Amino acid sequence: MWHALNRSITGIMGEKFQWHVLHVKHAVAGIVDSTENILKSWSEYNIGAHLLVGAFDDEGQSLLYSLGRYLDDLRVVTFPQFQGYSATGEGSSNALTWLDYRGQRIDMPIPQSLYHAFEASKMAAMVPSVNDEIELVYATASGHEYFTRVRQDPKLGSR
Repeated sequence: MWHALNRSITGIMGEKFQWHVLHVKHAVAGIVDSTENILKSWSEYNIGAHLLVGAFDDEGQSLLYSLGRYLDDLRVVTFPQFQGYSATGEGSSNALTWLDYRGQRIDMPIPQSLYHAFEASKMAAMVPSVNDEIELVYATASGHEYFTRVRQDPKLGSR
């Protein structure tokens, strides 16, 4: 799974880099800039998209991938397996700080983890550009539960 995600994301980044940076900044009238300058631009390039992808492997093991560059980390696809959680967006540092404060671990009971995720989303919403709508999905290999303020599953309707 990691290899497929990494190939997809780096492929998209490569295409965008070619048109938004390489042709604009490093190639003028058929003259191509030095490899060193191009590699420097590539290491600094960020398409500004972040995404969390959850999946299950053939044995039912849950997997979490974080897609997108963060700070000076050149990796595009990371696997936050140690702590078992991640966050994305402008409020992510608030959410991650809260999860660390609560001592969230991968082996905690599901209800406690869901409550920590709820609290973390409230902390993220303290950032002015983050809305306060809450959506949580509890997923297993055999099904899922979708939680919002209205508690509505798009497939099942209101409960």
